[in-house]
Amino acid sequence: MYYIDLVSIVDPIRRAMREIDPQLPLANVRPLETVASAAIATRRLTLWLVAIFGLTALVLAIVGIYGVIAQDVGQRKHEFGVRQALGATRGDIMRLVLSSGTAITTAGLMGGVALAVGSTRLLVSLLYDVTPLDPATFAAVGAVLLVAATAAAYLPARRATRVSAATALRAAD
Repeated sequence: MYYIDLVSIVDPIRRAMREIDPQLPLANVRPLETVASAAIATRRLTLWLVAIFGLTALVLAIVGIYGVIAQDVGQRKHEFGVRQALGATRGDIMRLVLSSGTAITTAGLMGGVALAVGSTRLLVSLLYDVTPLDPATFAAVGAVLLVAATAAAYLPARRATRVSAATALRAAD
């Protein structure tokens, strides 16, 4: 696609318009792309703000889940030591911690989906070519949150597998 110099074609357009109707003013000549871009600027800004808020919410959810699981692992060191002394493997401890994180996330997702279903009616004007209760969107968001929660719980779970049974039992109150 080639671009025509706007200044070079404005005068011929003005002359042609004067021939058609001398009383018609021709001001503020701009390319169609500029007019279209200005028309959708507000929607584009809204989209960017929603995306930024969504990413911020995802990061906060990951940090929150990490904090809750890390605190839980710190409080259960003695339990992990006892489990290892009774024969639990590192994989068993890892599964125990990850399943705890998954349970917390599932409870949060169920509450979040209930609130989202209620709020979609308010957001209908911002949605384009998406029904308010789009199952694909809800499933995709749920899957992203489950993956993010699993990733957030992985570090505390790995830390829990490194608890020595002897050290945990020796440090018991």
